Amino acid sequence: MVGFPSLRMRLERRLKTTLAGSDLEALVRKRDRRRLRWLCKSSPDPILRFRALRALSEIIDPQSEDLFLSMVHAPAGEIATIELSIAAQALARLVSRDAASPLVRLLEPGRPVAVNLAAARALASLGSPNDWTAVRRWVKRSEQQPPFPDLRDLLYDEDAESAEIQTSIMVLQVLYPEKDLRWWSSKAKSWLSSAEGVPRFASERGADRVVAQSLRSSLTRERLGDDEFRHKVLLLGTLARDRDYEYLLGILGSERLERARAVRSALALCSDPRGVPHMRQQLELARSQSPTELADALRCAGRYAHLELVGPIKDSWHDQLNQDCRNNLIWALGECGGGSAAGALVDLVRSRDEKLSDDDFTWIGRSLLRCGPLGKGAVRGGLTIARAGGGERQRMTRLASSMGID
Repeated sequence: MVGFPSLRMRLERRLKTTLAGSDLEALVRKRDRRRLRWLCKSSPDPILRFRALRALSEIIDPQSEDLFLSMVHAPAGEIATIELSIAAQALARLVSRDAASPLVRLLEPGRPVAVNLAAARALASLGSPNDWTAVRRWVKRSEQQPPFPDLRDLLYDEDAESAEIQTSIMVLQVLYPEKDLRWWSSKAKSWLSSAEGVPRFASERGADRVVAQSLRSSLTRERLGDDEFRHKVLLLGTLARDRDYEYLLGILGSERLERARAVRSALALCSDPRGVPHMRQQLELARSQSPTELADALRCAGRYAHLELVGPIKDSWHDQLNQDCRNNLIWALGECGGGSAAGALVDLVRSRDEKLSDDDFTWIGRSLLRCGPLGKGAVRGGLTIARAGGGERQRMTRLASSMGID
């Protein structure tokens, strides 16, 4: 009788998965939230579970609030980066006041940048003075600790004077997706320069579903200049709705090089695990291309933040890699997180064949912190087994000190 409950649970999960089926689009059309929850909790297919989770977020299912809350309350490193980001977004759509405290904790440096950004957007959407105060603290931190090695695949203001403005733009573009870069930048500057806790915007928030539809229509039917095309396709990727992965994949092959680069960046911003095999191929191809192409591919891999990409990202490292590629590679490993990413980062420091720059140490330390307890554990383990010869122990001590590890 000891094994009976677990057997019953397995049979129940199998029955629910069978009843739900695998036609996720049909369930979304019917707004069948119950079966979507079954898929999210019981499906053996990780991609189907992910898509069901995102669907529940998009169609707004109040009965899934406890599921999303359990995800944002989970210890660092327990929930995959993109799934945790979706949970934060869902709680904002549900206007869950119970989510404020755990969302604030997701702004800590011990979380991936994608999770930080999703939590900041969710808190800004909830909109209380305390929520905006937490967002401001996180934005201010970006001046000393830039969240990204570069902004080439994001919508940013080239004339902005500070990282704080750029980071604020990333928050506002999802709250007000119908606006343009000039509006986001202007509002970010006015908010940061004011003493007001909650910014005052004389504008209603746009519905991302409606804006996404408008963007798809514009990209399909209008003759756009390169800059306008890039803006629209990157914004569509930033909104990251489930149906847009297939759409972006469909237009990828029809665009010339510069536009195809923007579409690949938009696909990475969607972070859909269906794109992981394509991303793996992109990394392999980029290793034989220019450093710019490789840096772009590594940054896109970091947007996917998928554990299956840790090996291909690590394999892109070599001693002739320029600093731009190094920064993006190290950042990408931190976004993926997990024990394998933490181990790969520590191995870079322990290897006596590697000559690491100050930038390398800075980004490795930040990325290991974003791996949560596994990152700190990997550093402590590396300190324990570090050899005195070849400078290994000295490098590990320097790394541990930069991370605040005794």
